[in-house]
Amino acid sequence: METTDESIILDTLHRFIHENFSLAKHISITSSQPLLESGVIDSLGLLTIVTFVEAEFSLVVTDLDVTEKNFGSLGAIAAYVANGLAEKRR
Repeated sequence: METTDESIILDTLHRFIHENFSLAKHISITSSQPLLESGVIDSLGLLTIVTFVEAEFSLVVTDLDVTEKNFGSLGAIAAYVANGLAEKRR
């Protein structure tokens, strides 16, 4: 996916979370909800999301990028992806 539109990225991430994490199938997840703290994902789930981001958006996510600021919520991930894609275009 090549879009830097955060709302489209957010929809893509939300769909992925809903389809791949059992708790997400039973609750409504907001863009600001902490994913780890709320139990939607665990550390293995975080790695699954990182792998998805790399494959879906053709980004390289470094270990230093995997922080609460960048991967703490769906909104944070969407912003991280949008920024990464914008950087790639420059």
